[in-house]
Amino acid sequence: MSDPLNGVIKYKFVGFLGEGAVFIPPRESAPCYGHSAGLPFSAVNPSLPPHSHLRSSRPIPGTFGSVVQAENTETNEPVAIKLITLGDRFHPKYVEREILNHRALVHPHIVSFKEVFLTRSCLAIVMEFVGGGSLQGWVERNGRLPEWQCRCFFQQLILALHYSHKSLGISHRDIKLGNILLNDKYQVPILKLCDFGYSKDYSPV
Repeated sequence: MSDPLNGVIKYKFVGFLGEGAVFIPPRESAPCYGHSAGLPFSAVNPSLPPHSHLRSSRPIPGTFGSVVQAENTETNEPVAIKLITLGDRFHPKYVEREILNHRALVHPHIVSFKEVFLTRSCLAIVMEFVGGGSLQGWVERNGRLPEWQCRCFFQQLILALHYSHKSLGISHRDIKLGNILLNDKYQVPILKLCDFGYSKDYSPV
């Protein structure tokens, strides 16, 4: 198994999350560019000066939004990193929208946004790691859920959506079991909404 974070000093690769996240071994260590989560998204620009301590590898062209588990080497904190491959299928407008919307959402039932950095080959969005997998996987493993558990999960989801819609005017637009993660450290798993790639900000300008 190749390491998609080869040379990225701040984060150590732990494993792939989900299916279809396949990477080829790096041909060389490409310089990585620091990119503040503060934006503006002045862009995916190879002419930017290289960040001194980040290096990256090359994902397979067309692998869009693959997610890996990593560890912050400074704090030992587990994180999830979404790797969006640069190239013909990379749309800065939509990626910027995902970053701005996700960064604005701070809620116990929404996966936390941490930071973003840019390499020659991909843009990396660093997020909170939620270890219990998706609600889709939970249902596949456990079968039909009891009514009390459905009510519990639904209440948590509604809390996240009410906050997102009423407080910030942000609509997720891609709610499905695969985009709902579970923190299973507790007797009743804590639900976390993730993946804001299709989200849109409807708040007044």
